Amino acid sequence: MGNRPFAYDIRRLAMNLLTQMTTVFERLLNDGQITAALEHIRAHLDSDSGEAVFLAAHLSISGETSEVFEERSIRQLRAAAAKSYAPAILQLGMRYLFGDSVEIDVARAATRFKSAAEAGYPPAMYEYGLALLHGKGVKQARTEARAWIRRAAEGGDETAQEFVLTYGFMHAGD
Repeated sequence: MGNRPFAYDIRRLAMNLLTQMTTVFERLLNDGQITAALEHIRAHLDSDSGEAVFLAAHLSISGETSEVFEERSIRQLRAAAAKSYAPAILQLGMRYLFGDSVEIDVARAATRFKSAAEAGYPPAMYEYGLALLHGKGVKQARTEARAWIRRAAEGGDETAQEFVLTYGFMHAGD
């Protein structure tokens, strides 16, 4: 097994959903124990765990080309999203937003952000709020955008908290 660097912070993507599975997985990766990390989640891959499938999407297999890894990663993210695992839904949205191994599609990105936001997932609330604020993939709606960003900040998303502090809208009507 090989560890492929990726542009997504698993800790932020899985915030408020950190379970023992993700915590142990991260610790093993940080200790350089890639094979042990895979073995840790392997038993859960067949148990219909969206979390395990999401984590597996971030590991490349030894000898796997970048293209094969990306195809498998996207397939696994979609599978985890289909299991309603909010971090996977959010990450798919981010990929559509930036065109990371998929065609850029801001409307699809916004749809993913909204889905995960409505599930109560703070990082997605922030991203959906930004989409509404800037009219990216959705009709611009500043009041609704502020509400989503505030909810994300209140839910503990540090990026949303920094945004609220910087732009100073913490209360309805700001």
